[in-house]
This record gives sequence, structure tokens and C-alpha cells, in this order.
Amino acid sequence: MDEVRRELERCTRCGKCRAVCPTFLVTRRETDVARGRIALFESILRGEAAATDRAGEILMGCYRCARCMDVCPSGVRVDMIVQAARELLARRRGLGPAARLVFRGILPRRRLYDRMIALARVAQAVLPSRSAQPVRHLPLIYGGRRSVPRLARRPALRTLPEIIKGKGEIKISLFLGCMLNYVYPEIAASIMRVLDMHGVDIILPKTQVCCGTPVLASGDAAAARALARRNAAALEADKVDAVVFGCASCALTVARDYPRLLDRPGALPDKVFDITEFIDRFLGYSNLPIDETVTYHDPCHLRWGRGVTGPPREVLRRSSDYVEMERAGDCCGLGGSFSLTHYDVSCALGEAKVESIRSSGAAVVATACPGCILQLQDQLARAGLGVPVVHAVQVYEMSYLRGRAGHEYVPFDSRARSGRSSRF
Repeated sequence: MDEVRRELERCTRCGKCRAVCPTFLVTRRETDVARGRIALFESILRGEAAATDRAGEILMGCYRCARCMDVCPSGVRVDMIVQAARELLARRRGLGPAARLVFRGILPRRRLYDRMIALARVAQAVLPSRSAQPVRHLPLIYGGRRSVPRLARRPALRTLPEIIKGKGEIKISLFLGCMLNYVYPEIAASIMRVLDMHGVDIILPKTQVCCGTPVLASGDAAAARALARRNAAALEADKVDAVVFGCASCALTVARDYPRLLDRPGALPDKVFDITEFIDRFLGYSNLPIDETVTYHDPCHLRWGRGVTGPPREVLRRSSDYVEMERAGDCCGLGGSFSLTHYDVSCALGEAKVESIRSSGAAVVATACPGCILQLQDQLARAGLGVPVVHAVQVYEMSYLRGRAGHEYVPFDSRARSGRSSRF
């Protein structure tokens, strides 16, 4: 808390965060920008304001996209302040019984988590489809307003091999995260195929659990610490050259939050690589660009959280007819659990991103975060645009296989229409 207080004192209330904060740009409310939240948190710490439900809404309404930190002239660690505020609120107000059950009873138990997702998939299957795209309503989460992909018939951790022996030159642990495991297993399979084709020794620990991002967002530091310990033990970073991620949010949580959550984080935070970083730095390029125009959306947690902008673009430039969209770094509007409670704001941000995609003229949108994929699919469906949304690694895989014997080139728009996906 002493470190947090020092960060609070560094804020000069200059207001530069107002120019980039996603929530403020939609609501125009001072409470929805970094300096407003900082002022509220200081008031709570001084005892001048109470930890009311309204205070909780304000402090929980931050995306933690890190955009404000990029423009802050004082270098204030807003992400640290917001996290400390959420944890303080959780201690003072407590967590709801549902949150405690999920964070402490389900997420650490992979088999129970799998069963809960299986039940959700059954419920999802009986609900009507909103469009011709492979999406379904999930009213229990989004009140029937958001389109989400079909949950996987089998989680990726159950279908993918745990160990793949390569050339022995480089060895990695692969962390999937909940979205790749339960919603987009085809992306997880694509990552493994790319690594395998380049001769990488792969370990996919089956004991890995949720990274803890949604748990931290709710302020439950104790539950997040328990998950971090499980993952650190599973990934064994000291025995590999890198820990590879296909989810920008998971990678940021491990790199940014695990050092605080774990008394001895070891080598894990320093060995975090997004799959596009890993391809660009270690694998090189021996691929033929595909004949599709692809644009790229920057996940906030990759660009603003970890400062990674070049590798995903380089991967796409060498793999496709790449075009840069305007305002590629603007938030797509998901914000994790934020869109659960602020779907209207989420849609307002999503509509702006859809316009950038439309203006780019690209036939395919690529990104490096499954959460962004979900949001972009939903917003494009709302706008009636049939633009496929894929992970950057899928574009790279297609270009790598192009021209190689036994591999059929199938455009992404054809895959989207047919629901076709390749398995490991």
C-alpha cells in the first residue's frame, strides 16, 4: 500500500488521460476516467468517502487497458492503483456468493470447470441462432444481447497432446487460457501445429488453470494467488526457454501481476512471449503470403499493457496482403468482465472499431487475443458485415502451409461460412 500511495501522489490531475480513456470517450463523465477514479480512491483511503455500491461501480468500471499510462507525463501506474482499489473494495464489502463459488470452487478445479462449461454448451445449443454466422445467444451471461461462438464440444486441453518432441533446440511451455481452451480450440491447435512444424519441443501442461484475470478484476487477490501458484508449478519456467501465450490478457496477467502474487515468481514473468513475438524472434519466416487482404486490431493488453506492436504486424505482413486500419490501437470494447455490466458502452466502442475495419477494405481481421475476437465477431455481426475474425497465428499457419504438398488452401471467408476448422 505504501507503493500505491506513492503512485497516487504522482498524479497531477493534468487530465491527459481524458483524451484516450475508452470509457470516458463514450460517457464523458469525470468518474469514468483515470484521474476521477484516483481522486475517489484517495477519498476512500482518507475516510472522506465510503466504499459504497456506486464507488464500486466506478472503480470496477475501468478497462485496465493501460492506455492512460501511455500518455501520462508523470508515469503513474494507474493499473496498480485500480487493482489496489478493487482489492480494498473486495475486503471491505466482500465478494458475492456466486463469485466466491466460481473463483475459489470452480476455476481451480479443472474437471469441475469442464463440467460447468459442458452444461453451458447444452443450454447454448437449444437457443436460437441470431444470424447465419456460427454464434449463439448466451442469456445467462449477456442477457441475450451478445452473440458468442459455440462453446467447444471438447476443450483443447483434452484433445491436444501434452508433449511434442521437436528438434531439441528450443523448448517451450504453452499456456492456453480459458478462451482458447473452451471457445476457440482451433486457435490452440493452430499454435501447436505452427510450433511443431518448426521443430519446437512443446509442453502443454494439463494441470494449468485460469490465469486469474477475471479474479483480479473482482479484487479477490487470495483466489488469484492460488491460481498463480498452480500455474507457476505447472509451467515450470525454469526448465524451458519460453512460456508461449495465444491470449494477450493471460500473458499480461502473468507478466505484470504474478510477480506481486507470488513470493518467488522465478523465471516465469521474464519468459512470457506472445505467439507472434515467439514466431518473429525465434522461428523466422519460410512462408508464402496468402492472397487475402488482412488488417490487424491491437489488443489493449498486448499493445498498451506490454508494448508489443511490431511482431504481430510483421507476422501478418509476411503472411498476407496486409493493410493497416485507422486507429488500430483503439479498444474494441470488450474489457473482459466490463462488457458484462456495461454492454452499451462496449457496443459504442465496438461500433467505432467496426467502422475502422470497414474503412480498411480488408477481407479478414486478425488480432492476438481471443477476447477481442469474440467482441469483434459480435460487433461485426451486429453491423451485418461478414468479415472473418481470426488469430494472427492462423494467418501465419495458412501462409506457411501454402504450396506445401498435401495442404489445401481454403480462404478464411469460406471457412467462416462452412464452420470448417482444422484440428491437431
